[in-house]
Amino acid sequence: MFTPSFFGFHTAQRALMAAQTGLNVVNHNISNADVEGYSKQRVDLVTADPLHSPGLLGFQTNPLGQGVEVQGISRIRDTFLDTQYRNEQASYGQLATGYETINQLQSIIGEPSFAGLADSMQRVFDAVGDMQNNPQSLPARTSFIQQAVDMTSVFKQQASQILDLHENLVGNGNPATYSNTQVGIRVNDINDQLKTIAGLNRQISTVVSSGAVPNDLLDKRAAMLDNLSKQVGIDVVEQVNFQITLNIGGEEMIRGSKLRDTLSMVPSTLANADRVPFRIQTVNSTVDITDTIPSGEVKALLDMAGNNTGIQNTYSTF
Repeated sequence: MFTPSFFGFHTAQRALMAAQTGLNVVNHNISNADVEGYSKQRVDLVTADPLHSPGLLGFQTNPLGQGVEVQGISRIRDTFLDTQYRNEQASYGQLATGYETINQLQSIIGEPSFAGLADSMQRVFDAVGDMQNNPQSLPARTSFIQQAVDMTSVFKQQASQILDLHENLVGNGNPATYSNTQVGIRVNDINDQLKTIAGLNRQISTVVSSGAVPNDLLDKRAAMLDNLSKQVGIDVVEQVNFQITLNIGGEEMIRGSKLRDTLSMVPSTLANADRVPFRIQTVNSTVDITDTIPSGEVKALLDMAGNNTGIQNTYSTF
């Protein structure tokens, strides 16, 4: 059987090149071991196409192996686990934000306390009892008046603090204040992240069209999706060529490299506008998604402001 000159050297060269690629990937993994969102990469090796040696009667039936070659470099990443993680991130963001807001409310009410509303009311009742027992007593009447004034001051102070907390969450009804609220800050951040993710999709598409696999860009996009999912529940569907579609509240925000929509805050005309003075809707399709946001920090803030009246046990056990 005919064997090409230096055939063994070519096989050894392929093995060395594959080993060198493996070392490069190992170095890359070690260098990024502490980088948040980095996915470990591996070299995918396959057997090189065999060489069929020609003979008198055509190609021989015993091909010559040509060693190994690198088929590609892939990320060790599980799409199913990514989805589960983002769902849990959204739940955590919602519960943690709601719990934090409840703690702020608790610190305002300050019960049980010797200087809280309950104690002030008890002192008023005690003063009423003293005045009932001694209606002609000037000190008893003076004490009642003073205790009533003190209780009113506690009422006013706590009411003012609660209103400030509510305004911090959703504003005071003036559209100019929306962007400075806790909800508005997150909506603006969500829009920025949507634009960045769509831009990453464009970069990924360019790399894929050149025949390469954009592993590091995919990691960067995955990290952004993880962060976004904490702020608002998202639905991500993988498409061909590493592209994705992204939905929020049932509305498509991103399809591939195209940013199809963003979020806006518009004045509410609903009956609960005194609690939540705005609605969250998509900019291009103008669809109200306030009540269809499934989870995340935005959902919690809206709930805490009063958009959802059936939340008695949702956040108290976090």
